[in-house]
Amino acid sequence: METLFAVRMEYGVEMYYHQVIASKASPPSEAGRASDEKQARALLESSCLEGMYCNAVFREGSFEVENPEIITEYDYDGITGVQETSRYFVIFWNRSIMISIEKAGFYRGHMEEFAAFLWRKCGKKWQRSLQEHEN
Repeated sequence: METLFAVRMEYGVEMYYHQVIASKASPPSEAGRASDEKQARALLESSCLEGMYCNAVFREGSFEVENPEIITEYDYDGITGVQETSRYFVIFWNRSIMISIEKAGFYRGHMEEFAAFLWRKCGKKWQRSLQEHEN
């Protein structure tokens, strides 16, 4: 199948911070930012992936994420939700996995077209424009 979109991302505190805030029911407060960043750092440390890169490749029927030493393929039917932050699309897959897609990392396709594509694939599972406090 033809690759429609491809994204390269670095594992870092910012990626995990956006996962933390996307997992919450309400937008974060300035007061909670330090706690959220601490949780993001802990997640990053436990992943042992800091500074490494991953690629996400999206095709019509499925998408895959290539991490250091492993490639995992996902079906769109397994997506249980999508949260959009200022810098990431955070895909919730089967209620147990969060996959961050960095908006600035597209090297095939465009972020705006990807947003429309993902909306078409996910529909009502999508929550757009979760606002968070910037650094």
